[in-house]
Amino acid sequence: ARLEPDKCAHLLIQAFQRWRQANRGASTRLVIAGPLPAGGYAKAIFDLDLTNVVLTGEVAGARKAELFSNALAVVAPSRFEGLPISLLEAMSAARPLLVSDIPAHREVLPPDAGLFCDELTVVGIAKGLERLLALSADERAALGRAALNAVASYTWERTTERLEAVYEDAMRAGSS
Repeated sequence: ARLEPDKCAHLLIQAFQRWRQANRGASTRLVIAGPLPAGGYAKAIFDLDLTNVVLTGEVAGARKAELFSNALAVVAPSRFEGLPISLLEAMSAARPLLVSDIPAHREVLPPDAGLFCDELTVVGIAKGLERLLALSADERAALGRAALNAVASYTWERTTERLEAVYEDAMRAGSS
């Protein structure tokens, strides 16, 4: 995903550091993938405590698949989304998820397939990280499997069928 203020990487980094402190400097790493645009937001990110934080820049293909396969979990603390492609990719990788409680995430991710942040703040995300990382490996794997099952309905064929149905409904409504 692109790293812009609405993606809330700054809140995630601060929440991660808060979680690390609460867990006595845990060695877990936070990997943030995506291009960081030049300017004020990049400066704000680099001004944060980046201990155990890896900023990869843009990733694709095999490198992206490798990051997903090695991830303990995927966190998406966005303020706004359309169709969250990065969330669908994480679901396809069967990773447990912690996401912000926004309509686009609720539409894509069933409640049994991931965790939702109670609030989109440093404290809210840190609490979500604590809940997610306190789960057993089996519980995290179950979330990942549920996410994988849920993403199965997001194929191009199904998307086209849904779009055609919307157009047909609009045409029927317009002709009555």
